[in-house]
Amino acid sequence: MWMRSPHQIRRILITLTFFVVFLGVAPAGAEEILCPGSWSKVADSGPPGRNRHAMAYDSLRARTVLFGGFQDNTYNRLGDTWEWDGRQWTQEATTGPSPRTCTAMAYDSARDRVVLFGGVGTPTGFYKDNDDTWTWDGVTWMQVASGRPSKRNGHGMVYDSARRRVVLLGGGITFSGIGKSDTWEWNGRRWLKRHPDADPGPRFPMNSMAFDSHRGKIVLFGGGAAPCGTNDTWEYDGATWTQVVTGFIPERNTPALAYDSARHRVVLQGGDCSDGTMYGDTWEWDGITWTQVAATGPGPRGLAHAMAYDRARGEVVLFGGASPTNPDQGDTWTWTGPIYRCNPAKPGDINCDGNVDRDDWHIVMTSHNNPACTADDSRDLNADGQITFDDAILLGKLCTRPDCAKQ
Repeated sequence: MWMRSPHQIRRILITLTFFVVFLGVAPAGAEEILCPGSWSKVADSGPPGRNRHAMAYDSLRARTVLFGGFQDNTYNRLGDTWEWDGRQWTQEATTGPSPRTCTAMAYDSARDRVVLFGGVGTPTGFYKDNDDTWTWDGVTWMQVASGRPSKRNGHGMVYDSARRRVVLLGGGITFSGIGKSDTWEWNGRRWLKRHPDADPGPRFPMNSMAFDSHRGKIVLFGGGAAPCGTNDTWEYDGATWTQVVTGFIPERNTPALAYDSARHRVVLQGGDCSDGTMYGDTWEWDGITWTQVAATGPGPRGLAHAMAYDRARGEVVLFGGASPTNPDQGDTWTWTGPIYRCNPAKPGDINCDGNVDRDDWHIVMTSHNNPACTADDSRDLNADGQITFDDAILLGKLCTRPDCAKQ
């Protein structure tokens, strides 16, 4: 576990020079932003403020699940379970895995369970690491395995829906400062160690992974080394890890990542360095390049704040983490990402993937009753200045696949 006192936390300013160097030239294939994205603060109440907690989105029940974490102000580990339904948080359990921090969770959609592994805090040791695996079905936590992978915290974990596997990478042992580089997969019954031809190397702390379901790749960014981790991007296809780009984003540990499956973008917010530096920027990865899409919103966040993509409502949910003024934030934010001007343009192809399908229909439906952002807003198919169900009907007639109106 990485420890930091509140007085060490401070804000860093990203200079104009950085924006010119990194944002001035975009690789071929990058799309121009047509409608900007936006962060909205949606709650100040709910789970007590915390950092180093875990979140995952349960698509069957349309709930974002939060577990555990750490409170710097009270030096307390947490073992509570909360769910966000798009309007409010509800505490669902106080029993289950031992109170712990620096754990990781992912939602296994094939088995309709949230899967949790590891973290710091056992029934017999405040600083002991765990090697237990638990599942949450919306009612009860159940321990389903222990002993594999080895004990750790600060690892990354995400669900690969194409291969129906939870994938785990890295982490480390409390106070050791030594990261792990092993890759494991959970198939619903047991953990299997993978032996990819290449891997990103030791990553600790590191919770920054998301699964790009459109391209069938797990995306990893940063983490892994003092004082500010790395700024490399890796992808995992089930056989090997491949470094696909470095640069663009300043080095950092523990940024929050989530995948917007309708717009086909990995969203990244914030992150920190061991010297107390924190970032408040928001970026999106389209499989080719990172593009900075916001500099304001939740503000600088670090110490493993968490995000999950709420598919039903078409928004990324962010909760908690540390800021330069408060190590135990308890606020909830949502991110509605930008709409891009596709090149070439195709009526109804809102996410610029060359098809008109249910993802485009979903973007229109989750934008329902909003005004068009410009005269050529691609969501406003009837050009009446509003995004309504009439636009969804028109999009259905443009479908290039037979699944437009299916969720």
